[in-house]
Amino acid sequence: MENLRSVNVGPILVSDDLTEYFAHQIARSPNNLLRHTQRIFFHFGSGDEEGLYSALLDLFMALKEKGRALRSRLLGGSKSRLSTERFDALARFVAEPVNETELPRGTLSVLSQGLTGILPIVSEERGPAESSRDVLVEAREHIEYFQLDEARTLLESALLDDPQRDDLQQELLALYLATNDMAGLRATRNQLAQLLDPLPEHWLAFDDQQDGADNP
Repeated sequence: MENLRSVNVGPILVSDDLTEYFAHQIARSPNNLLRHTQRIFFHFGSGDEEGLYSALLDLFMALKEKGRALRSRLLGGSKSRLSTERFDALARFVAEPVNETELPRGTLSVLSQGLTGILPIVSEERGPAESSRDVLVEAREHIEYFQLDEARTLLESALLDDPQRDDLQQELLALYLATNDMAGLRATRNQLAQLLDPLPEHWLAFDDQQDGADNP
């Protein structure tokens, strides 16, 4: 889980306030599957049950009936760090969407309308990097529709064509970590090492060890 902390997610990481950072990211882009997954892994790794439950709840609210296999896997991996009440409530949600008023409160949730969360308003925003349709926008669209293989292939190809683009590096690195694709990460790192001198530090934080067995 230390791998996730190594991802450069911007100024928020410097202030060690990843909880707020991920909440803002989900509020801005509720359909960003990658950010949901990163948020869940972060709270799981920090042992924060409230944050973990709220992150799972927001993912379930965003997906509703979609992504059942993903929801089931993440929930199953998180069982050891959730109360029985919260786990059972989300397990029912995996079977079929339920009314959010039937779910336990998540104080860090940003998508549950009836609950008190960090952010009172959820809005969809697009920053300057998304103002034009480029490969990063296309990759994020693939991610939103759970087409993770397509997103990875697109980012890998684009990055080899333009290895200096830090935004592509960060998105691809985050995708590798969210999908536990350490083999892909190492392969891309080796390719970039031949193109960039020096290789950016965020690619140097990973060795050949497998992720810990306690990941969700």
